[in-house]
Amino acid sequence: MTRHKKILCSLAIFFFSLGMVFSMALAGIASWEDLEATFYGFQHFTNDRLTTLRCPVLMTTNGTGIISASVSNPSNVTVESKLRIFVSGPGPFRTEDAQITLGAGKTQQVQWTVTAKDVDYRFLIMAEVLAFPYSSMSTREATCGILVLKVPGLTGSQLFDSALAVALSGLMIGLGLWFASGSQSKKRILDSTNALTLLAILTLLDMFFSFRGIWIFGILLFLATFLLIIVVFANAAQSR
Repeated sequence: MTRHKKILCSLAIFFFSLGMVFSMALAGIASWEDLEATFYGFQHFTNDRLTTLRCPVLMTTNGTGIISASVSNPSNVTVESKLRIFVSGPGPFRTEDAQITLGAGKTQQVQWTVTAKDVDYRFLIMAEVLAFPYSSMSTREATCGILVLKVPGLTGSQLFDSALAVALSGLMIGLGLWFASGSQSKKRILDSTNALTLLAILTLLDMFFSFRGIWIFGILLFLATFLLIIVVFANAAQSR
């Protein structure tokens, strides 16, 4: 391997590793905080999931977070929909109701604001949203969590967007440099190329499911990615 290719490979591994660290950190945080919210102590009313519940992954102590959920009216008549949110805190749960009128075939999003006052377990905000039945829609619920960090000068969305940008850029630049090195023509390098590509795919899927609150798939993909990293490093060590 020429010196130029060695430099490209080294840069590729650096950027890819950086992307992997940030990607797995974000996915791991998102899955962990939603797992905590699931077993936090909220009363569960149904097994039907409110799939539209969304919580920010990160928040800062000096900022606010927006929790949202959407409800739809599949019928051809106007209906009344009611949602109730339960929010964690150092004391009793904070509850808030939202009553909305949905026209035929319409969808509407409801938002709630949370702050550092809602933190429990020192750095977590957890919430449960209950959608009461209406028309042909049954009772649905979902929980989610938010990690609250003390980062002066930044909002949670800025912190998350920056970390996500580093994660995605690292993965793309790393893979791009690896392919640009032209070293994947050798069989051992080809195996490494396939492993890196699979790692990137697993990590992207992990973030997708974790950010959408499907923490079970998020945790399984996180573990699969971690095991693949161990296999890649073990094979690399043996080939030296």
